[in-house]
Amino acid sequence: MISPAQKTLFLPFEDEILDFVQAGETWLSCGITADPTMSDELKAGMLVLQPSRPDFLKLQKYGFNSCARVPEDLRADGGLMLLGKHKGRNEDWFAQLLQHVKPDGLIAVCGDKKLGIDSFRKWVSSRFEVIDRMSKNHAVVFWLKRPTNISDDEIGSLRPLSKTIDDFYETSPGMFSHGEIDKGSALLVPHMSGILFGKVADF
Repeated sequence: MISPAQKTLFLPFEDEILDFVQAGETWLSCGITADPTMSDELKAGMLVLQPSRPDFLKLQKYGFNSCARVPEDLRADGGLMLLGKHKGRNEDWFAQLLQHVKPDGLIAVCGDKKLGIDSFRKWVSSRFEVIDRMSKNHAVVFWLKRPTNISDDEIGSLRPLSKTIDDFYETSPGMFSHGEIDKGSALLVPHMSGILFGKVADF
């Protein structure tokens, strides 16, 4: 089932307010889910960043080009982003769009109002010029052009950092309990001595 926010993300293009994927273009799309009704032409023009494996596999099933990590050498003509639940991941995805979308390429961001799209838009507009916005389905989509004069250092400064706690636990943006030790993990670790070895990821 396609979320109302994802439907809103594509509205400016459906209403011909914005131009979408043209022949030969590639748009980096962060976080969208598989839409069986989408045309083959649009699918062919998008590379979808989707680290969630069930959603990743569903995208592949319906003919989308998807990846768990963005290729370092990607230079996309435009970018789309569907806001998720984790603030750190949203900031990281936006930074990835700035890194991989060509200068002056269009970037459109959408999210449900309950997930904080208004505060995220203010965070973006405090740094870059937002062109316009529209609201529907209890969601907001806004868009801007990728600045031509932004440096790699400036983009890097927008990315939330992984945090190491007590020189032992490492947490990354988008993870549960980012920046602190998860209480359940802390209770579990003392009982794992002699059972688990090496680096361990707690899911």
